[in-house]
Amino acid sequence: MNIYEWHGINTSGSKLSGCTEAKTKAFAIEKLRQQRIFVRQINKRRRPIFNFHTGKLKQNLNNQFTQHLATLIKSGINLSASLDILIQGQDNSQIQQYLKMIKQNIEVGCTLSESMSEHPQLFSALTINLIRAGEQAGMLPNLLDKLDFYNKRNKYIKTKLYQTMTYPTIVLLIGSLITGLLLTIAIPQFEALFTSLGADLPMLTKMVISTSSFIHGYWQLLLLTLLSTIILCYQLYKRVSYISKFVQTLIIRLPLMGNVIQKMIIARFTRTLAITFSSGLPLTDSLSLVADVAGNNRYTQATFKIKQDISNGETIRDAVNRTKLFPNIVSHLISIGEESGTLDIMLNNIADLFEEQISLSIDTASHFLEPGIMAILGIFVGILVVAMYLPILSLGSVV
Repeated sequence: MNIYEWHGINTSGSKLSGCTEAKTKAFAIEKLRQQRIFVRQINKRRRPIFNFHTGKLKQNLNNQFTQHLATLIKSGINLSASLDILIQGQDNSQIQQYLKMIKQNIEVGCTLSESMSEHPQLFSALTINLIRAGEQAGMLPNLLDKLDFYNKRNKYIKTKLYQTMTYPTIVLLIGSLITGLLLTIAIPQFEALFTSLGADLPMLTKMVISTSSFIHGYWQLLLLTLLSTIILCYQLYKRVSYISKFVQTLIIRLPLMGNVIQKMIIARFTRTLAITFSSGLPLTDSLSLVADVAGNNRYTQATFKIKQDISNGETIRDAVNRTKLFPNIVSHLISIGEESGTLDIMLNNIADLFEEQISLSIDTASHFLEPGIMAILGIFVGILVVAMYLPILSLGSVV
């Protein structure tokens, strides 16, 4: 889909301008004609070669719809006027243009979910389907509140994880930079000194000097190789399914952080299933949306298997147990929810339980990560220092 900027007039002769999304220029003109807008000028907007902030833009759009739109509608403001308020209060020009396109579609008779579904690259399937369910049931503000709560919980867990990883990452980068400077600047100075004295160097010192000489002489090639390897690995991960499955399986088996990531997936699974099921969507449709947000291939495939088993008449508990990816407490609480008719409440309780465990696990992991990384960096720097000072201690015998 391309974005076209246009200028035109409506049936009353008023001048209008805006943006619309379509596959081709002809489709864009036809789309505007159906809205009773006669185009005078239309141009395709150029897209940047590298668009790294699409994911962030999508997240911001979803969050703003759920957070602000619910408040405005519950205040008695109609949908069109609510969108006007959101457009006027929006600083991001891209988001502002998308909101204008959605408002234009609504003014010609489209529903909010239909207007949003024209931009699947910006609105998640979960958001679109829940808004559609809210429109059909006449409970749009309630559904927007649920989405707002869902997004806030996800954001809280992600933010806590990122904050925990920020300090160790900075320490690791600074330590790596210091180690690199020692190898490329300091150690060659020591090498010149040892060579002029003709000292018989210890094995550790020879190994460090050889490493320093190699890095100093081929750093451009090493840097190019590192960048090429990173790009290649990323492309293989994105494009080759069995590699992405292997990596994601490996991630959830990592010590400390693997356990945290697995709990995050389970919390997201149960929270998403709770909000979709309580919104009136059929259980099988809810599971399809859960699979889209699982974030891990193994759990995505397991969710589709659960959906198939339920369609064949099995209980949710048995279907969940068969995957062997969920702790017993999950299937046990799901069974209680099924039998008591409070499945959505029990799923939310499971999500709350695992989110509490995630918070505790992240705090525990941070206590191990920070001193662990400091110890590793200390060992590397210590080896370099010892390697350089070992010959100095024996210089008396040379002189």
